[in-house]
Amino acid sequence: MSDPVIKYMFVDRAPAHLTYQAGDGTAPLYLEWEGRPGAFKVRLKPGQYSWAGNETGDGTVTIELEDGTPFTGVVVSSFPVSVPEDAFGPIDLELNIQQDE
Repeated sequence: MSDPVIKYMFVDRAPAHLTYQAGDGTAPLYLEWEGRPGAFKVRLKPGQYSWAGNETGDGTVTIELEDGTPFTGVVVSSFPVSVPEDAFGPIDLELNIQQDE
């Protein structure tokens, strides 16, 4: 079984946030199952997302999958943990997500 494709994702880290919207020219984004109940990973590349504030860290996540299925959860960690000081734009970002029950 393949990982589902994400159509839309919003991570709220009030007052910061991160947004992904599938569209032309944007590589598909997958909700990768980590092999444990409710544990998932999302790997974002520069150009796939927009943000305000700091794009790293925890927060609540709302996802709509390509088939219309809603998904909610919490970002429990991110890699990198913080934005590198020499970064002047989007970075490769990995979000570890725990699905709401």
